[in-house]
Amino acid sequence: MSARDARHTPERRCLGCGATAPKRDLARFAAVRDGTEYVLMRDDGASHGGRGLYVCRRRVCFERAVARRGFVRGARIRGEITIDPDLAAGLDKEAGLGGGMGKKRIYEIAKGEGLPSSPVLQRLQRGGVP
Repeated sequence: MSARDARHTPERRCLGCGATAPKRDLARFAAVRDGTEYVLMRDDGASHGGRGLYVCRRRVCFERAVARRGFVRGARIRGEITIDPDLAAGLDKEAGLGGGMGKKRIYEIAKGEGLPSSPVLQRLQRGGVP
């Protein structure tokens, strides 16, 4: 297969765990201006303008991104973003068992933590934080 025949798959980085994944496997959010402030909205269809803010389809990644101000940094805005905690609801259900990740993704997380991939996979299956 030549380089022209291979299809390019866009990848994005999760604001929570920092792992890189195909864009379609991540949940997209956008910081939308509402008067004088910004509000975080789910935007899988990319219908809102501006920078897309991506996290894994796992609640823990969403919560990490909030705690580490990843959405504010990723949006490159001054000030704060109003974040509704209900936005995280359903992310774990979308991900399914194991966070919806393939072997490559699990390997990336394990490598980042300096662990073999099997303990990370076991924690994900139990619903633990990688």
